[in-house]
Amino acid sequence: MGLKVPFLYDEYFYINLDQYGDFMRMFYPFYDGIESLESAQYSLEDYKLSEAEQEALQSRYSTFFMDSLKDEYFTDNGKVDYEHSDTTLSLRELVMELSPEEAAAGILAKKGAR
Repeated sequence: MGLKVPFLYDEYFYINLDQYGDFMRMFYPFYDGIESLESAQYSLEDYKLSEAEQEALQSRYSTFFMDSLKDEYFTDNGKVDYEHSDTTLSLRELVMELSPEEAAAGILAKKGAR
């Protein structure tokens, strides 16, 4: 398992799931909890949304995104080739880039806490 905590360290921390108890004792020598972590195996199918869920998300968040995102956050890189499953597609690449401050400002403005 990998964990990244950007405000503490820029690299990932890795731990074997069966060494969790040893890892915890490095920080707290008196740790007396579980010794290993179990990892459930999920597939992409487990995360598919029903049509009703998709519509609910769209109606709830589309207005928020349209109101919060400005044109200057986007860059149009034109046509790029994208390969997937032995097929090459020519697609238009749009890149959105926000600083942490811009992302927070959009959320706070929507909540009226700016």
